[in-house]
Amino acid sequence: MGLLKRLFGGGGAATRLEPTFDIKDVRGVAVPYQGGAVFPSFEVTRPRLDLAGGWWGRRVDRPRVEAGAPRTDAVKRELAIEEGTRTGAPWPAPGYRPRIVPGPENRMCEPGSEASPERFEGVAWYARRFDPPPGFRGAPARLVFLGVNCVADVFLNGEYLGWHEGGYTPFSFLLPPDRLLERDNDLRVRVHNPPWGSDPATVPAVVADWCNYAGILHEVYLESLPPARIDRLDAIPDGDGFDLTVVASGDLPPGARVRLALHAVRADAGGVADPSAEAIRGPEVASKEAGLTAVGDVGVATERLAAPSPAYWSPEAPALVVARADLLLGDRVLDTVSVQTGLRTVGLRDGRLALTGKPTFLCGVARHEDGPRGRTVTADEVARDLALVKGLGADFLRAGHYPNHPVTAILADRVGLAVAAEIPVWRHGPKEFEADGGRLALQTWREMTWRDRNRPSVLFWSVCNECAGEDPPAARTAHIVRLRDDLRTRYDDGRMVIQSAAVDGPGAHDASQRECGLAGWTFDCGTPQDGACRDGTAAFLRAAAEALPDRPVMATAFGLRSSPATGHPEWEGLQVEVLRETAAAYEEFLGGGGRLAGVVWSAAFDWHRHVPGLRNMGAIGMDRETEKPAAAELRAAFDRLRAAFRHGLPPF
Repeated sequence: MGLLKRLFGGGGAATRLEPTFDIKDVRGVAVPYQGGAVFPSFEVTRPRLDLAGGWWGRRVDRPRVEAGAPRTDAVKRELAIEEGTRTGAPWPAPGYRPRIVPGPENRMCEPGSEASPERFEGVAWYARRFDPPPGFRGAPARLVFLGVNCVADVFLNGEYLGWHEGGYTPFSFLLPPDRLLERDNDLRVRVHNPPWGSDPATVPAVVADWCNYAGILHEVYLESLPPARIDRLDAIPDGDGFDLTVVASGDLPPGARVRLALHAVRADAGGVADPSAEAIRGPEVASKEAGLTAVGDVGVATERLAAPSPAYWSPEAPALVVARADLLLGDRVLDTVSVQTGLRTVGLRDGRLALTGKPTFLCGVARHEDGPRGRTVTADEVARDLALVKGLGADFLRAGHYPNHPVTAILADRVGLAVAAEIPVWRHGPKEFEADGGRLALQTWREMTWRDRNRPSVLFWSVCNECAGEDPPAARTAHIVRLRDDLRTRYDDGRMVIQSAAVDGPGAHDASQRECGLAGWTFDCGTPQDGACRDGTAAFLRAAAEALPDRPVMATAFGLRSSPATGHPEWEGLQVEVLRETAAAYEEFLGGGGRLAGVVWSAAFDWHRHVPGLRNMGAIGMDRETEKPAAAELRAAFDRLRAAFRHGLPPF
C-alpha cells in the first residue's frame, strides 16, 4: 500500500480530496453549487423513484484508493479495478451479499443491549439495479443521497459521476436526458469510512462521543426534472414579509419569468408527518411576478413579498407559511416548487436573546440521531421523538453534534421546537484546525446552512463543540470567524452563530466567545458530592457575565449518565441530583436578572457510543418508552426556570 498511498493520497493538505461545494455570484445573487450543478433545496416536491430497499453490498479488505486521494483519472481507474465488475457482468456480482438501504453497514446489536454496534471503519461497495418509470425517460434527472458516511464515489452504468466527502449532509448529481437507460440501470456506490483519529484533516477528526455509523444512512432517490426547472426557492424573513430568491437552470427559454406566492397552511399542519410543503399548503394570500435574469443556463429572480396579517413563528405559536414559485413562459407553467417557511427574527435586545424582538428563554434537550437502525430514521420516527421531546417540557432541540436528517427541522417547524444545528467539529484542537484549513469544515457548514435555509425553527448555527482550550484559543477563533464571515458576507440569513465550549477550555474569559452571537458553554462543573455542582455553576455564570457584559450565556449542555450499566438506581438518583443542583444555580441566576438565554439537558434519549456501552445520559431510554426519574425532575425544573426568567426580566 505504500506506493499506492504516495500515488493516491492519504497525506497532507496537498493531496486532499477537493471540496465539491462552491458559491458563485450570478448577477449579484449568491448561488450554491455542488459538483458543478446548482445545490437544490431538497424539498419533497417532484416525482421521484425511491431507491430504498434491497441492494447488494460487499466489503473490501485492501482498498486500492485512500479516502483523501484527489479523484484524478488514474484514481478513478483504480476505483473501477477495485470494484471488480463491469456493467453486463453476472448479477449479483461475485462477493456481493444482500443489504438494506438506507441502513448502517455496521452490524447492529440487540435493542436495549449494553454493547455497541460493530465498529466498521473501511470500504464497502453497494450495488443496485433499477428501471426508471416511463415519465423519467428522455428527461433530465437528479440522483440524490441525503447522507453517506463518509466518502462516497458514485458510478452509474459504468460511468463515474463524482464524489462527496462528509457523512451528515446531502449531495446530488444532475443527470442529462440520455444518461438513464430504459432498463437495468446499474448504480454502484463506494463508501469509505476511515477510522476516527486517523486523519486530522477530516470532520470529525477525533474519536467522538457517538457511534461512527458507516454506509448509505439516509434516503437515496431519483428525481425527475423538467427541461427548465427551479432548483432553489429561498425565503428569508424580513419584517412582515420575505425576501424571496429563485434559482432556475436548464433549458431556460427567453422571456421566462416567475410567479411568487405565499399560502396559508392547514390548521392541522403541526400533526402532519409528510415532509412536503404541499402536504400543508392552504389558500393563497399574496402573489407577485418577477422577471428571470439568465446567465448561461442559470437564471435568478429576487422579489420581496409581504404577508398580509403576518403571524410570527415561535415555539409557543409555530405559525408557518408555504412559499410557492411557478416558472412561466407566457401562460404555460414550466415548473413549480413549494417550500415551508415562517416569519421570525433572532437577535439580542438589551443583552438578552430575543425572538422577533421579544426577550426569550429556551428550555432545551439534546438528541442524538440513534435508534434500532442507527442514524437511519423515518419521518414517523422523528415525529415520535419530537413529540417525546415536547413531552419533557422542552421548546428547544440541540440536534446532536452534527446535522440531523432534514426532516428533523421540517417537523420541528411544525410542532414548535427551536433548533440549534451544528457541524461535527467535535473537540478539535490546533492540529485538526490547521490540517483542515477550512476545507471540509467549511463545506459541511455551507451544505448544512443552505439545506435548512428555509426552516424558521433553526435559530442557531453552531460551529463546534468543546474544542481545545488553548489560551487564547487562536485556532478555534479563526475557525469561528471563517465560517461566520462566510455566512454574513455571502449568504446571510439572519440566524445567530454560536459554539459550545468547555467551561475549562480556557474558561469564562474565553476570547472566542466574542465572535459568537451569544456565549455557549457545556456546563460540567462538578458533582453534588464535592459541592461544585451548584456552586461551580453559579460561580461560572457570574464570571461569564463579568467577562461578557454585552451578551447572554447559553448552557448548551449539562447532565450526567444515569448508570455505568442499566439498572443501577443509585446512579439514576445521582443524575437527578445533578439536574436539580445545576438547575438551582440557573434559577438563582435568572431570578436575579442574569442574562441566561437557555439551557440544554443532555440528553433526551440514551445513544450508542463509539466505544462499547450505551451513553446513558438520556431522561428516557433508547427504547423511547422507559422514563427515568430525571424526566419528571426535568419537567419541574423547566417550569421553575421559566418562572425565574419572567421574574428576573426588567421592564421593557
